[in-house]
Amino acid sequence: SSVVTRGVRSSIMKTVTATGDHHGHTGFDTSVKGLLSKRGSKPSLKHFAIVAHVPSVGEWKDLPPVLVRMYRSKAITSVGDILSADGVGSEGTATTMLMRRASNPFSEGAIRLAYHGQLTRSATQVYSAENATVLKSFKHVGEDLHDLQQYMKQMEVSTIASFLAKQYNATKRPPHCGSISYLDVVVVEEASDVHEHVGER
Repeated sequence: SSVVTRGVRSSIMKTVTATGDHHGHTGFDTSVKGLLSKRGSKPSLKHFAIVAHVPSVGEWKDLPPVLVRMYRSKAITSVGDILSADGVGSEGTATTMLMRRASNPFSEGAIRLAYHGQLTRSATQVYSAENATVLKSFKHVGEDLHDLQQYMKQMEVSTIASFLAKQYNATKRPPHCGSISYLDVVVVEEASDVHEHVGER
């Protein structure tokens, strides 16, 4: 299978946005310019250092687990769900989980930082390799940039892209056209607001 490129992802979002204009959908703008230009105060870049390192078991143990709320998008069963005036939306109830996040990001993209993490329901399972995950956070801080709604929009975009990719994979196409895959995406929010001021909740 092949990874969805930035160009394909952009095309998917432009298609959804253009179609949504006729159905009351607000559309999406996940570009750097789009996300930052709409903020009430001038955003600033976070202080960070990229460390391409997977934490050892000992390093994970030095990071106490944090209580988080996990949100999922509603399941998409048809294109009609995408074109709904209300958008895809999220499941009504958040799930309580435990999370660990590496102290430094291991990579960065245009708008987000990527961290190694652990996400589980039980403290006894937090070191298990199967609970390893990648956590992403916006690179900038500023008014309204790190509110929950911004992350929910990112999740909705990924959920829509995943649904459309599966629809594409189910079609008959030339042998040289590979399949498209998307990872499952959820939003996690720390129960405590202690890190709110630095945009790391």
